[in-house]
Amino acid sequence: MTVALAFETDDGSRVIQTQLEIETRDGVRSADADFDAFYDLERTVAQLQRGEFRSIALQFPDSLLPDAPRVQHELQRRLAGQAERVFVLGDTSYGSCCVDEVAAQHLPSDCIVHYGRTCLSATSKLPVIYVFGNSPMDAEHCVESLVPHVEGLEPALTVVLLYEPCYHYASRAIFEALQSRCPMRRMLYGDMRTFFDPRDPEHQAQSGASISESHDGELFIGGQKIKLDVSEDGETELTPERFALLYIGSESPHLTSILMRYSSLQCFSYNPATQLTRQEGAAVNRALMRRFFLVQKAREAQIIGILMGTLGVSKYLDVVHSLQRLIKQSGRKSYLFVVGKVNVPKLANYAEIDAFVLVACQQNSLMDSKEYFKPIVTPYELQLALSENDEWNGQFKTDFHEVLPLLDKTSAELAEENGGESDDDKDRPFFSLVSGTYVTAGRSAAAGGLDEDDAEEEDGSASTALQVRNQRTDLVAYRSEAAEFLAQREYRGLDPRIAVYELSRLLNTGLDRETLCILVELVEQGVHPEALAAVVRDLRKDAAASATASASASSGTGLARPHSQHFPHAAAHEPTKKQRSEY
Repeated sequence: MTVALAFETDDGSRVIQTQLEIETRDGVRSADADFDAFYDLERTVAQLQRGEFRSIALQFPDSLLPDAPRVQHELQRRLAGQAERVFVLGDTSYGSCCVDEVAAQHLPSDCIVHYGRTCLSATSKLPVIYVFGNSPMDAEHCVESLVPHVEGLEPALTVVLLYEPCYHYASRAIFEALQSRCPMRRMLYGDMRTFFDPRDPEHQAQSGASISESHDGELFIGGQKIKLDVSEDGETELTPERFALLYIGSESPHLTSILMRYSSLQCFSYNPATQLTRQEGAAVNRALMRRFFLVQKAREAQIIGILMGTLGVSKYLDVVHSLQRLIKQSGRKSYLFVVGKVNVPKLANYAEIDAFVLVACQQNSLMDSKEYFKPIVTPYELQLALSENDEWNGQFKTDFHEVLPLLDKTSAELAEENGGESDDDKDRPFFSLVSGTYVTAGRSAAAGGLDEDDAEEEDGSASTALQVRNQRTDLVAYRSEAAEFLAQREYRGLDPRIAVYELSRLLNTGLDRETLCILVELVEQGVHPEALAAVVRDLRKDAAASATASASASSGTGLARPHSQHFPHAAAHEPTKKQRSEY
């Protein structure tokens, strides 16, 4: 019976024919939408002229790239007497919602115009003009759908209107209509800024991602500023616990970040695309339970990878340094990874890492896909996992301004505990809610403390007199988690056989396997390859001059086999049959 074997060849046609799916949540301009109004060209030009910017970078999401040449040409024409360069940025290094300051500084530029969905995170260096794009919606239907839910709330609750950035243009009219329909209800409006300059002290105090109350009675939720009534003593009468949220927009990372932060508040969302209203809550509770599970997994991790998800959000470097200190004080090992856009194949290459902590904006911080092999947590979740005093109260924080003080506080507490504990206390086990057993978080050598010699130097008692450096008879043990992981792996990579290539290069000829095996064994016993090559050359000369030596030489090489007598410091070692087969 003859079996025909079919071989598949790949000429690249499958890649060319692949249809890419663009995320429409970043905004898509409809065919009947006014071009100037959608891209807010009039306001953009006025802001650029007011700031006297000369090199302007335009950042578009993938869904709006077809309009990029036209927008660039129109801005260049209207700013002909001012702008020297108006250019479009390429693919963003991370999420399209974040301002790509790194790419903008390559030319360089002194201002960025960001289009589409945005997280409104504060930038570090460059001023930003935000253009959200005007997605179509029926404002009257939105008001009619939200009024019954507003009237059904408790009288003591204050309603806060929030919205997706692409509906910013209609939000003020909807808020005023709700106020007129519900005059007895106290309502607050979340305004969204369209320009941010990190050089302005007022803007620095108002971080776009901040969710904490500022000194002048302002509250930031999801990048939207809410004005609160301030009494004469400087305190506000309202707290977020007395709020009920109304949200206009589709299900998106913006809505998820708000719900995760204020999971205890009532929230009603209206989707303009489907014209449906629903009460949020069940999905958030499931997400919180999932996050609590990831916190427990991170608590058992020994090697933690700090994963960069942004290079432009303000204070991201401070968060990285605080995380490194916290991980070190907890007795664990940390590695820093900058891999660009995070996906499953990239992280699968680092099997040694037990857990990752993602440093990203508040809308890209939640990566809980089950496709990832290792848990990915936020800096706040890692702080909860490594802290021995704090317990999770259901709150969820992704703003760097809120997380930084917590990281520093936990690091200081761990440093104080490490200074007063014994070595046995540092390795005490804890109960794992994941496995249901007691586990021990072993301390790495990097945070395991100083040895005796280093301790003397820290005390300042170092002397200039000669002394025995190490009076202990044992070797200094250095514990490496990566080395332990490598020792447990079945496959450790290809053996480079450096000794084989070095000998072949020095002798400039090939050797039979049996002779080569003996030579490599001698090298592994401490014989230098150059010394071994010199002896082999002498043996060749003897083999050529003596017929007796030639008769006893190995087949094919005319070389007398080296023996341990040529190397007094290396014992003779005859290779086994298995060792010969390896060469």
